[in-house]
Formats: sequence, structure tokens, C-alpha cells
Amino acid sequence: MTTLQVLEHQRLRIGERRSADELVLGDKEATLLERLLPALPAGICRWEHRAVRFTQHCGVICLGSTVIEVLPKIAGKEQEPGACRDALIGMLNESRELQPATAGNGPVRMQRAVLLDAFVLAFCRELEVQLAQGLLRQYVSHVENLPVIRGKLRVELQLKHNSVHRERLYCEYDELSPDMPLNRVIKGVLQRLSKLPLGARALKHVRELLLRFDGVADVVPSAKMLDAIVVNRTMARYESVLRQCRWFLEGIYPDVTVGANVAAALLFDMNKLFESCVTRAAQRIARGRGLRLHAQGPMKWFARDAATDKQLFAMKPDMTLSDADGTVLLVADAKWKLLDEAEAKWGVAEADMYQLAAYAARYGATQAALIYPKQSSFSVTRALGLHKPALRVQLVPFDVVTRSFHGLSV
Repeated sequence: MTTLQVLEHQRLRIGERRSADELVLGDKEATLLERLLPALPAGICRWEHRAVRFTQHCGVICLGSTVIEVLPKIAGKEQEPGACRDALIGMLNESRELQPATAGNGPVRMQRAVLLDAFVLAFCRELEVQLAQGLLRQYVSHVENLPVIRGKLRVELQLKHNSVHRERLYCEYDELSPDMPLNRVIKGVLQRLSKLPLGARALKHVRELLLRFDGVADVVPSAKMLDAIVVNRTMARYESVLRQCRWFLEGIYPDVTVGANVAAALLFDMNKLFESCVTRAAQRIARGRGLRLHAQGPMKWFARDAATDKQLFAMKPDMTLSDADGTVLLVADAKWKLLDEAEAKWGVAEADMYQLAAYAARYGATQAALIYPKQSSFSVTRALGLHKPALRVQLVPFDVVTRSFHGLSV
């Protein structure tokens, strides 16, 4: 297996490798990537002349035996793939998208494993925790012609089929069985994972777990199968497992390649992931100060049609902080963008500033914040004062390694 580690927005050349340490994507793998792209979110990469550049989606792309790790660009950590990988996994953990895999009583050192293995190990560990409480089973009804009575006798079938063979009894009975939709989907996901170019440790875990589903029928799983599963009280503990199953079902495409090779992409939109991490960190601040945080809202309308009174232009800031009386104290938006103090206006987009001012005016807040990832050229909060309306805007750095703010004030 070949692993290529690239940072988001880093150029990856396509062609023949010129030196042993050069990152190059082969022509065959580039063709596989091109065939995989229609199944992926739009705009995850940008083609250049004999090169490809990945955008703000980070994660892992598996192209046969070649695995591309697209890692977040953490300022000051660009030369440390392990640190960038750990930052991504930490953000996924903070947003509750991924629970870190553990071995014994301690966490697995994720930087020692490629990202694909890290995702699979985390999934396996979460599944192992649930299976330790027992494999889920449900009652399945059977109707069989038996030598002894079991359950209840089906008289109409007995008269129809056993009028001559009276030594047989047509019975209907219920039996606890692991062969249920949830287990079928999980088994199908494990079978798909076993075809990926995993490391020995991850592959061993997958194969061992497959043995636990020996009595479950083989199916070709899909996201639609997950949608059809009605999660009752006994299945609620599988919520994290099912969420990760959806990752794999929506990201593994066995029909993209021919033969044993499997193409897969497990990618996360860093804009949404960063917003989720910032929101959870802000929630901790709100609890400590007796405030209320509202994520993605509350929704208000910016304007209305004077003729029809129809509401227009829905507004949903990433988060608002309110006091006990419901007065909005601060509106904030999180932006996965690297600022640079050397640039004019630090690289803050005018559209972002105008949008934030519109939010503050509509929600009646006197404070607002634009939150960006912390970096060497942006490590302290900057405060701006708008002329009209009177509004204090903070440009706040957020440390994605420690998942904490540097200077947010309310």
C-alpha cells in the first residue's frame, strides 16, 4: 500500500516519481480519482495541468492500493503529518462524528496509523463495545413441518400437507435470531472494509468482528437500508455505529474499479467540521456563564415583500449567545479560512463582515464575532468598532488542537 499525505490546497503532481521522497499521483490512480469524483461532493478538488489540488474537504481517498490522506492545514504543523492527522481526529471527536479507538485502558496513538486505519479502528472499537453487551437479536417467525410439536399447530396446513404423514406436524413458532436488518447492514459494511488496503492491525479487527456475525445473512448494504431501519429503545446504543456505517456506505464505491480493487473516499467538509467544533466549545462557555447558545439560529427574516407581506431572506447565524431574558448578546460565524496579518484587512472577506453586521442589526446584538482557526500570523483577538450601527466585532482565533478560543469575550 502506498500512502500520499497532502495538505488541503496543496498541489499534488500527476505522473512519474522523480525522487524517492516526492509526492506524485500515478496516471492510473488519477484516472480512478476522476471516475470516483461524480459520486463525491462537488468541488472537493481542482484539476490543474498534470496536477490536482484538494480543497477544504479533508479525510482519506482510497484508489486501489494507493491511499491519499488529505489533512487540514494547521499553521506551524505543516511538516508534521501526524500532528495534522491528530488535529483532524480531535476535531471529529469534538464534533462527536468519531470516537477515538482505544486499546486496553488507553487511547491508540492515531499518528502511528494511516488515517484510513484510524477511521476503521475507531469504528471497530465502537462496535466491539456494543457487541460486548451482546449481539442484537429479534424474534423471527418460522413455519415448518417438524417431527415434534413446537409453538402452535397450524391445523389448516396440517390437514393439507400431512393427512397421510401423520408423524409430521406443521408448526408455527418464534425464535430469537441475529439475522435482522441492523446486523445485516453492519456485516455488509465489515465485508466492504475487509476489501480496503488496510494495515494488518485494522484488517485483523475487521475479520474478527465478521466472525461475530456468522449467523447473519449476506446483503449488499446501502444507505437506503439504514434509512429503513426503525431504531427502537434496544438499538439506541448503536447510534454511533450506525452513523459511522453511513460514512462507509456513502463513501465506498466497489463498482468504480474492476477486480479486487476498491475505491473509497471518507471526506469531511472542514467548514462544517470547524463550525461544529467552535459551537461545542462555545456551548461550554455559555454553560459556565449561565447563557444560552443557539446553533444555526434562531432563524429570523431579513426583509419582507411590502406588497404581499411575504417574508424574504432567511437569516441563520452559526450561533447566538443570549441571556436568561432572551436578549441576544452576541452573534458569531465560524470561517475555516487562514488569516494573515500581513494582508490588507488581515484577509477578512468584506462579504463576511457585511453579513455579520446584518445579523447583529437584525438580532439586536451589540457584539459580534468572526472566528477563524488560530495560526502563527493570527494568534490574538482583534477588535473592530463599526461606525453605524454601534457594533463591536471581534476577530477571534480558535485553536483546533486544544479546541479552545483565544480571547472571545461576551
